[in-house]
Amino acid sequence: MSDDAMQGTLTSDQDIQDLPEDDNDTNTSNDQPAAGPLVTLLSLNAHATSIPLTRNKTILGRVAAKCTEGAVLDNPRISGAHCEVSSRSMIDADAVIWIKDTSSNGVWVNEKKIPKNETVKIFDKDIVSFSAGPVNAKSDAPAFMLMDKRIKSRSPTDTPQKQQQLSLSKRANDDLKDESTTADSEPEQKKQKTDDTMSAKDKEQEDNAFEQEFECGVCHEIMHKPMILQPCLHSFCRGCCKSWLKQSKVCPSCRQEVTRTKRDFKLNNLIALFLKTRPHMARDDLDEEEDGNDSDKSDLIGGERPRRRNRYDDDDDEDEDEYDDNEDDDDGAVDHNLLPLPAGFQGLPVTCPCCLPNNNIGFTCPDGVRLAPLPANATFGDYYARLQHQPGHLQCLQCRKHLPVIPEVQGDIADRFRCKMCHVATCGCMAPSVDERADRPGYLENYLNPFEMQMINEYMRTHNITTQTVWQEIKAGMDNGTFYYLGTGDVPNPPPTAAAADDAADDAADAADPAVPAPAAAPVPGAAAAAAPAQETPAMRAQRVKSSDRLCHPCARDFFSNGPFYQWRKTLDDAVLPARARGRGDCWYGRQCRTQHNYGNRGHAERLNHICEKTHR
Repeated sequence: MSDDAMQGTLTSDQDIQDLPEDDNDTNTSNDQPAAGPLVTLLSLNAHATSIPLTRNKTILGRVAAKCTEGAVLDNPRISGAHCEVSSRSMIDADAVIWIKDTSSNGVWVNEKKIPKNETVKIFDKDIVSFSAGPVNAKSDAPAFMLMDKRIKSRSPTDTPQKQQQLSLSKRANDDLKDESTTADSEPEQKKQKTDDTMSAKDKEQEDNAFEQEFECGVCHEIMHKPMILQPCLHSFCRGCCKSWLKQSKVCPSCRQEVTRTKRDFKLNNLIALFLKTRPHMARDDLDEEEDGNDSDKSDLIGGERPRRRNRYDDDDDEDEDEYDDNEDDDDGAVDHNLLPLPAGFQGLPVTCPCCLPNNNIGFTCPDGVRLAPLPANATFGDYYARLQHQPGHLQCLQCRKHLPVIPEVQGDIADRFRCKMCHVATCGCMAPSVDERADRPGYLENYLNPFEMQMINEYMRTHNITTQTVWQEIKAGMDNGTFYYLGTGDVPNPPPTAAAADDAADDAADAADPAVPAPAAAPVPGAAAAAAPAQETPAMRAQRVKSSDRLCHPCARDFFSNGPFYQWRKTLDDAVLPARARGRGDCWYGRQCRTQHNYGNRGHAERLNHICEKTHR
């Protein structure tokens, strides 16, 4: 600390201008110390008395049990143990005096706040205060000046002027050392401050960025055992790759032909590290083990494996015989593909529902792509060949059943074989309708945060309400337009108009009346274009979802969480809910808050209500 800075502080108030400026002013001799304490904290205002520093360590504070005798400060700004003043010796002038801030309000040395829980050197004439701003007699907190009367060791020939220069030189060197140490530790302190002050929003954005990078483009979840496609180098879940490549040999992202697949070990390790801190996002091992080591194969295309040659053997004929799969010893083996199908064989359907003539669906596949039933003498080879992808047909990603390709003008029929929102082909095994969901016994899925689902289950048990009753209320609201898709923060949706609700009700009535012909019987081009615009998005299609429509699992979570289930929960009065769910303040982000689903921060959903819309902008 420089003497110039301290001198400027002293002359700022006339009440302390008569303080001694040099040790010689208080000493009777240059060789003998003055009577009484050599080091003192001289009070600069009426809020405290001077404190003699006769111990190697003196604790200043408000609580007498924690402080040194004579160092108790009766002031509301002072903590129980506010600071510590220590030195190796309070007699030896070469011993440095240190001060350490142990308070909650801070300590200032020459009007500069010192770091908490760190020891800082103080020197003669330094001003120690316990509040920010300049120190004067009218300050509202105690303030002291360090008076160091210890005689420094010197030779008899040293003059007082020379001794003063040596003292100032030593003090300047200490200041430079402190500044150098501070400069060296500044990047680390700055980094620590940045980490501590990082807002929850920044951390949430960082987590969201990682989730987007690790998201599979097929199932839109965190990739599980990722596989990399060649040559485009796009990565997807292993299970999604297997399902996709069975019906198409192109990349789901760039539509480039795939020649080979490989395990992406580096991405798998990164995802494993990412999921260590987010165990709730981890997925179960859904990969089926088909036959032993099949799950370890990295190439899912099924091409011919390259033959390994023996570099020490020049006989190509012997090398070929070594890798020949059809050796003479196997001539008597039976080819299972030639075995006939047994009577009453129960396998997957080998024809789609619309290939059968005179079906009651309202659509029949064209003659060029229609699949005829297998003949009576069909073999297993014929059966397996029919299970492969067939021209003019789709396949259910879950069970590989054949599905028709229906023109968009007959969208009501096409919706029976696809998810209403994302249009992923399905026979219904992985995309049940709302009616089918209501018929399932058991529990409601976690469409809201865990705390809200717990409150709903307690409410249902208290009032003897079943799951089927809740689903019936949700279905009724969807069909009459009360419950609809609200959209997310990225894709908000306005409520459907009254005209749209009336049209939906008319369509439902027409579909229920068998006397009314299906829309496919007499399609109207203008109406078809209005019903299925070229740039229609899943969020737009979600506005027309009714109880009879099918929704896959990801779309169902999006639809019910941001629509019917959320709206049904909003209709419940707080009086019928458990006491823990009453009187909570609304979260700024409402139903769009991501923190409410974080298992590591469950208290957030318990403290704040999320059955509300976003108010923070």
